[in-house]
Amino acid sequence: MERIYSAHSPINKQKPKMSSKFSYHTAIESDFDRIMKFLSEYFFKEEPFTR
Repeated sequence: MERIYSAHSPINKQKPKMSSKFSYHTAIESDFDRIMKFLSEYFFKEEPFTR
């Protein structure tokens, strides 16, 4: 968690914005997919909806 937030801190402005934003976006997407898969399996007992 600390690494995700450190990418947006003003101290790490030397780092390229694209890579940090990409890693942050992929982390959000993976967490969202994992949560949706768990909810669909727990409540609906069926395959998660694939986008």
